[in-house]
Amino acid sequence: MSGPVLEFARVTRRFGAIVAVSDVTLSLGAGLVGMLGPNGAGKTTLLAMAAGLLKPSSGVVKVFGRTHEEDRGHGLRVGYVPDSDALPADDTPVEFVAFLLECQGWTQEAARKLASDTLERLGMGEAMGRRLGDLSRGQRQRVKLAQAIAHRPDLLLLDEPLNALDPLTRIDVANLLRDEVARGACVIVSSHILQEVEALTQDVVLVFHGRLVACGPLPDIRALLDRVPHQIRVTCDRPRDMARELMQHDAIASARIDPDGTVLVETNRPDVAYPSIPLAARSAGTLITELRSPGEDLQSIFQILVGELR
Repeated sequence: MSGPVLEFARVTRRFGAIVAVSDVTLSLGAGLVGMLGPNGAGKTTLLAMAAGLLKPSSGVVKVFGRTHEEDRGHGLRVGYVPDSDALPADDTPVEFVAFLLECQGWTQEAARKLASDTLERLGMGEAMGRRLGDLSRGQRQRVKLAQAIAHRPDLLLLDEPLNALDPLTRIDVANLLRDEVARGACVIVSSHILQEVEALTQDVVLVFHGRLVACGPLPDIRALLDRVPHQIRVTCDRPRDMARELMQHDAIASARIDPDGTVLVETNRPDVAYPSIPLAARSAGTLITELRSPGEDLQSIFQILVGELR
């Protein structure tokens, strides 16, 4: 598949007075792309417009070079996994997936076989005959994935697809998505978890407050994220001595004591700063009881990036 699969040209989407997506321009071809941003960033709205479920308030969304209005057959080439869970409780997984395939033109017999094969591929062999309402959240997530990939779409839009999946199933799903890419599909996976995206792909789109913050290979995005001051919160029994010792290390930009008695450390070199903390604790004669990174959440990281890129 050559050329762009999905294009946004100055796309804005409003819900009343709320601007969910603001002036986004983006072009994606075949391959696996991670759409990364905190909850409420606009990822779901972007994917819904790409799937043709929402119209942009302004701007143009094109799939395979045409808008959804120009080509009503886009649905046959697009697979979509919504973040929401609204599966029919009384259907079985195989009935549900087969029904959607029949709606796309497959015969009843062919749809049933393809639905069964796809569910087997996702480890749902033993559960495909049970009621959807009786399944676990993780099993229901796999059914959502099955209905999205059963018809072998050229564009696969996945909104938080790894939610509720156990670690082994996540590995299986990651391999499945790579298989889809290998046959030439464009796969877009949204997530609010940086490590989740890193495990899947090297190509990342950063979204925050409805805006496109950055887009490119993961090393370039990592370089942007690494410019953001990294915070480490240290809880110990001698915070003043700990703060004083930490400031002796070059990788520590600042160390201050918060009202709750913890030491808040800032650094632009976390890889060097973390090994410095136990050394400082030993020099200060203090015992560390907790170590955490409040500044690692995407909300704080993206807030700083947006300020820098204005």
